[in-house]
Amino acid sequence: MYKKGFFGKIQNKVRLTVTLFTAAAILLVMLLLSIPYMNSIINSSGDALKTKANDNAEFINSWLGGQSDIMLTMATQIANMEYDKPEQIVEYLAQNIGNNEIAMEYYICYDHDYIHYIEEIQAEQSGAAWTSGGYDIPIDPTERIWFSGALEAGEGNCAYTDPYIDAITGSVVVSVSTPVKIQGHQCVLMFDINIDTILNKVNSLTTDNNTAFMTTQDGMIVTHPNTDYLIKDESSTNISDVTQNINQSSTHITEFTDYDNTVRYLATATVPATGWNLSVTLAKSSVSAQVKKALILPIVVGVVLLAASVIFVSAVLKKQLTPMNEMKEFVNKNIMGEGNSVYEDEASEIKVMINELQEKFLRIVMETKDKSVVISDETGEITNLVQNMAETIAQISDMMDNVVAKSDMQTDSVLQISSSCEEVVQTVDTLSAQTNQMMDRAGETETDLRGIISEVTEVKESAVKKINESHDNLTKAIQDVQIITQISDVAEAIQQIASQTNLLALNASIESARAGEAGRGFAVVAGEINGLSADTSKQIEKVRTLTQQVLQSVNVLSQESEDILRFLDEKVIPDYEKFEKLANNYKETVEYYAASSHELGKKAEDVQVSINSVTNAIGTISDNQQDIFNRVTNANTNLRELQENSELVQDKADISFRSAEGLKDTVNNFS
Repeated sequence: MYKKGFFGKIQNKVRLTVTLFTAAAILLVMLLLSIPYMNSIINSSGDALKTKANDNAEFINSWLGGQSDIMLTMATQIANMEYDKPEQIVEYLAQNIGNNEIAMEYYICYDHDYIHYIEEIQAEQSGAAWTSGGYDIPIDPTERIWFSGALEAGEGNCAYTDPYIDAITGSVVVSVSTPVKIQGHQCVLMFDINIDTILNKVNSLTTDNNTAFMTTQDGMIVTHPNTDYLIKDESSTNISDVTQNINQSSTHITEFTDYDNTVRYLATATVPATGWNLSVTLAKSSVSAQVKKALILPIVVGVVLLAASVIFVSAVLKKQLTPMNEMKEFVNKNIMGEGNSVYEDEASEIKVMINELQEKFLRIVMETKDKSVVISDETGEITNLVQNMAETIAQISDMMDNVVAKSDMQTDSVLQISSSCEEVVQTVDTLSAQTNQMMDRAGETETDLRGIISEVTEVKESAVKKINESHDNLTKAIQDVQIITQISDVAEAIQQIASQTNLLALNASIESARAGEAGRGFAVVAGEINGLSADTSKQIEKVRTLTQQVLQSVNVLSQESEDILRFLDEKVIPDYEKFEKLANNYKETVEYYAASSHELGKKAEDVQVSINSVTNAIGTISDNQQDIFNRVTNANTNLRELQENSELVQDKADISFRSAEGLKDTVNNFS
């Protein structure tokens, strides 16, 4: 809201200012154009007046010149006549008067009194003037203006009197005279002419807006549109008496106030022959009317241009100020908050907005500057951490490659143990079968002792042979059973690998904790590896326990076998020869042998069960080892992906660092 209302908005101010400025410019242009145009009209009107005055003055002078030519021709003829015979001259004048329609009378005048007889009065009078009609005029010519004027004009020139009213005709006439010498005597040829032609010509120049009048050199009116000022018998009117500030001597267009208080423009031309002034006037109002009429079109065009400029400026302002209005709306809505604030005008509102924007912008720039420094420092530290993490991941990747290699070795060892266990199982099976066979044979021997004593020798040999074979087989079986000790070694190796795997998982967990969010997936893999390592340790402990049991059973079996073999070597064979004598003892021996064989069978079965347990444990270890191998392989793949991602993160961190540096440089440009 603005206190100034309509004029509070910049758009309205600019519109009004542009409108006033445009109007003033149009008015100024119209004024600048109208003044030259008005002057042009005035000048053209003045030129027309001047031309009209000059043309008509030339016409009048030419008309008078025609009369002058006639007079000079006649003067030449008269100069050749006799001075003492004026009648001859009068006769010549009478002959020529009929050839000039405007001439009222011709006169020949001498320069002295001449006594002559006048028939009308039947008496003599003094005088020296004769008319073409044969009349003597009893006047002294030398006392007349026209006579002195002719003499002043000189030979070959004519003199004109001011117009006057002819007493007989009542017409306005002019006397024209020229000097002529007749036989050495100074005479003057003179005639009166009617100037109605001149008057009519001048009066014809008067129209609604134009007037024309003619005056003598002294300013006496010869002819005028106002008949009150025409020549009278008694008097004539001077032009200065009926007009104001008139100047007929100027060669330029002048301005004066006429008898009727009409302001007129005046153009005056002089008739050279007489010195008369022909004045042509033009009413100033008619010129003003022409100017006004001529200015109507520019005024209309100016008004149209003004309206068009207002419309155009309004449209342009609306379009150009739209971003400003949008900016104001944005600032009010998002920065200052919409409210009911009252401002002096829109400029004050924008000033407040600019101050608010400046304050917040500078604060944001300073905060950005500070943050850019922090971001730059943090980005540098992140880059270093990412680089260290990448190096650590590379080390872990190398360790994982070693784990994979050792896992392959461990797998091979487990497979070897599994193969050895199968051989042990086969050996135990063979031992068990042989023990059962020995038991069967011992039973048969006990059964057959009573009936086949006679065959003792043969049986003895067979028994010796069997004992030897059993000795060899037991020795071989005991040797084969000793391979179970390798299981303990392999288990110890697996335990070491599990410890290394556990240590690797612990290191991976630590590095994943350092990596933060980026190492979370690797932490899960490390946990799985740690779990598998623990499970492997447990299984290895079981294998170790079973191996101890197997070793104890094998030791017992070995001891028993050694006892049996020792017994057979030391007792049975030596006593076999005493079999016959000692049949009962042999029977007991056979029973003991059968019982021992039975115990050996049980031990063999126990060994077989233990070997089966070892085999199952080794199978579980093999499966776990394969699972560990797969997981380690996956972990190694994930490590490689993590390494690639860490390199990508490092590249991004470098870009962020450069961007932060660029942001810091950009913000540093703000003082």
